[in-house]
Amino acid sequence: MNEANSITFYRAFWETITREWSGIDVLRIDKFLLLVRRYLAVGFRYCKVMKWREDVVENLLLKTLEQTALDPRNQKMPSGIRFQLADIWLDELEKVTGEDGVPVVTATLLMRPWEAMVRQGVQNLWRKKARKVLADERLREWGYEGEFAAKDSAEKGEEEEEWGGFED
Repeated sequence: MNEANSITFYRAFWETITREWSGIDVLRIDKFLLLVRRYLAVGFRYCKVMKWREDVVENLLLKTLEQTALDPRNQKMPSGIRFQLADIWLDELEKVTGEDGVPVVTATLLMRPWEAMVRQGVQNLWRKKARKVLADERLREWGYEGEFAAKDSAEKGEEEEEWGGFED
């Protein structure tokens, strides 16, 4: 496995998919959503094979995604691809790590794009979605204790209430 080629290939996919996302036919969107899921999973698997080395996680996953699909300041980036990544990020990470879980340092590092989205995201919807990713209980199990991590269930009373409709 040539590390430089892996990074180049992985980056080319994300640059291409984000550039062409708005032109995807509605009838084919499910296939592209699945493709995004698989590429994210491949990135996680590659990092696991490389023993979650910080430089590999940084160069393969984080730099690539922070400069493409998860760039918090790029308003031209399609929201659909961001929302897909938010929905699948932890699920795919959990599948790849299995019972071993994610090393604490790695869990914290992998949440960096979502923390940046909360802090710097130019659209409120992106920031809200990123907060939901960071509040997931699995992160707590993996040792993530970042600024936006889920708190104890006693402190969760501050969550948003669901809208109950109009009163008669």
